[in-house]
Amino acid sequence: MINRRTFLHGGLLAVASCAVTGPQPGGRHRLRARPGVVTETPLDPGRFGTVVGATVVDGYLPISTRSGPIPCFVFLHGALRNVPAYVQALRPALDETGVLMVAPHANDNTWDLLYGGYGQDVTGIDAVLSWVFKRVHVDRARVCLAGFSDGATYTLALGRANGDLFTRLAAFSPGGLLDTPVTGRPPVHVVHGTTDEILPYSVSRDVVVPRLRAEGYPVTFQSFDGGHGVPVSIAAEYLRGL
Repeated sequence: MINRRTFLHGGLLAVASCAVTGPQPGGRHRLRARPGVVTETPLDPGRFGTVVGATVVDGYLPISTRSGPIPCFVFLHGALRNVPAYVQALRPALDETGVLMVAPHANDNTWDLLYGGYGQDVTGIDAVLSWVFKRVHVDRARVCLAGFSDGATYTLALGRANGDLFTRLAAFSPGGLLDTPVTGRPPVHVVHGTTDEILPYSVSRDVVVPRLRAEGYPVTFQSFDGGHGVPVSIAAEYLRGL
């Protein structure tokens, strides 16, 4: 249930590292979608939801968007999959900042790599982004991949594998850092509650952040007094910086 203090809850896996090293078969870790010229009927402002191929997507296009291309906040859910609730909680901040939110659903209970390898979720996210980029003028210099809990863990893998698409990454309460082929070094923002009893704060503090920094990523680490969730104020502040 979402309340005024937090907008995200739920987790599944806590991992320090999972061996998914080297190229994936057929380059399955790579996303091909890129922002560009709008070629389809533009999306109307407000909430949207559809199915692209086999992947469900929810999102929100701000009612008052900035002139010109707009930032895009691609958000990956946690294990409880409360995607519409995530979008609803962030609507005021999205309208304030003029940021497009795109929230694809995993094709199974959680994201494919957490089961052992990239697969149908990469295909689904790629199709969703291609669909969106044809309908919204997105700024290619401001495409953020973010996620909560399982989605944060997946963000830190898929985002590192596609650093030529995502210009920044945000991980809210990640469960660990999965090994992955790497392209680019986008800045990473890690947020974790100090009393998290589902995915411990120490995982971010002692594993995720130090390893990212050792790999050459610019990392901002933000703590807050709370459990497995993210205060809306923190998420809103992050959106203001996109």
